[in-house]
Amino acid sequence: MFIINLLNQSYVYLSAGLLYLSIILICKTLRFKISGDKEFYQLKEKSNLLIAVWHQSTFVLFYIYRHKNAYLLVSAMTRGRILGKCAEWLGYKTLPISEEKDTISATSTLRTIKILKNEADMIIALDGPIGPAFIVKPGIFYLSRKAMVPMVPINFSAPLRLSLFWRWDKYIVPLPFSEVRVNVGKAIMPENQPVDLKILLNDLGR
Repeated sequence: MFIINLLNQSYVYLSAGLLYLSIILICKTLRFKISGDKEFYQLKEKSNLLIAVWHQSTFVLFYIYRHKNAYLLVSAMTRGRILGKCAEWLGYKTLPISEEKDTISATSTLRTIKILKNEADMIIALDGPIGPAFIVKPGIFYLSRKAMVPMVPINFSAPLRLSLFWRWDKYIVPLPFSEVRVNVGKAIMPENQPVDLKILLNDLGR
């Protein structure tokens, strides 16, 4: 059992290290054009934010928002631990969720609401952790209303990119030295919900 745990831990650290290096080395070469960030940071001065993204967009968006003391929801399974370790090196804090139930427990829900109210921003991949792709999971509107924080959709477009077609989310990795447009959507206030997040995010990714 000790050997199995050691091998699993080594696999997590090695995979997380490769992902971290890929994000840093590629994203440092990209030419970013960001729209909507002025309004985003003005709002952030008044409140923590619930940031809504697609799972396929996290390669770029995790880099853009690194070292901002934000939280991520990650799967408690091995793939989530890999992402979680990489996220920690990028300056995030993580909160694990069950991949089998594809939801967060009551305890984690209360913890998430407390974080949003009192501590930091939270980034949630709306279709994570295991898909199906581009289907908004229930719960994000509940979190926003209970914590009384605005929700901000963010996506990006990259004409020169590699799409990992064998993954469920068709994960997007921009090609080095290419241009990437990051589009920050208008904040959705708790009292103005629900809205069609799928349409908003897809529009921001064009």
